[in-house]
Amino acid sequence: MTPARVAVVALTLILAALLAVGAWGQSQGPRLSDDDYIAIAVSQPEIFHPTGPSSGGSVRATGVEHSRDRVAVNVISDGIRFRVLIDPRTNRVTQVVRQ
Repeated sequence: MTPARVAVVALTLILAALLAVGAWGQSQGPRLSDDDYIAIAVSQPEIFHPTGPSSGGSVRATGVEHSRDRVAVNVISDGIRFRVLIDPRTNRVTQVVRQ
């Protein structure tokens, strides 16, 4: 085997090992607390009511659920229930669903 082939095989094995252990994957930053996710979910009350809360009431969270690829925060605003989905990799709201 020529030295060039040995180098190519070695490089291929190194790259395969790095890929196998996830060296190029997106790293998970420090996980936020439930209070942090609640703060993200309720930070923009106009999401729940585009014209603003009708009764001047508050927006409050009732629970946080974690899964591998998202965090769901249950929110009540003016008596209406919402589910706010947050991407834990970017810590941004991805969807708000009225329930």
